[in-house]
Amino acid sequence: MATYVTGDIHGCLSIGKLAPDCWQEGQTLRRCDYLLILGDFGLVWDNPPQYRERYFLSWLNEQPWTTLFIDGNHENHDLLDSFEVSTWHGGKVHRVPGYENLIHLMRGQLFDMAHDGLWFTMGGARTRDADWRQPGVGWWPRELPSDEEYEEACANLDRVGWSVDYVITHEVPRHLRHAAMPDWYCEEYDPADRLSRFLDELDERIDKQRLKRWYCGHYHSDLQLGDEQHVMLFNQILPMGELPHPSR
Repeated sequence: MATYVTGDIHGCLSIGKLAPDCWQEGQTLRRCDYLLILGDFGLVWDNPPQYRERYFLSWLNEQPWTTLFIDGNHENHDLLDSFEVSTWHGGKVHRVPGYENLIHLMRGQLFDMAHDGLWFTMGGARTRDADWRQPGVGWWPRELPSDEEYEEACANLDRVGWSVDYVITHEVPRHLRHAAMPDWYCEEYDPADRLSRFLDELDERIDKQRLKRWYCGHYHSDLQLGDEQHVMLFNQILPMGELPHPSR
């Protein structure tokens, strides 16, 4: 079994990187192999789904691998929340109805992936231009985790002593945002929210001796965030555990 990881696809906007002529390795995979998308999946948006969304959901569902994704801020969170919850590899998931090979890894969950070890997932992020978006159409308040999701996350982490092999998030810990946005980050205009504070706490408490990688998306770059554990991805599609290639 193999797992690959990549950044946001934003529905049909950046899904082209998964096409066979861009990612030839994908066509060598099997259903027991995984592609993990680090949030802003964006193909759970219209309710009911329109033609373009149905087309790309079907295309992705028919690829030889199984697609896993966490949620970012650009999702229809109300629609995601309406899906049936089931258990998969020990954690809670949503399977996209009608597309059995597309699996949403829910927030605050632990997944025992055997060949890839133990994953902790925490989707969500704050939309910076929410004031210019229509609630329930282009932006959903559920983009940030609920009290119950934080409580479940901490309870799950307590159960394993805050020791996992991989952390999978959309947002980066707040103290690493300057590394994620080196050209335009300004702390004065970056108010902390509960999620960024939680990710900072997680980064302080996580067992760094065991942690192989912390993968995140959101900022549309392929970077190591100051060390070899924290990795941000967008365009590149990497085998789980690998570091991004230098920008060309």
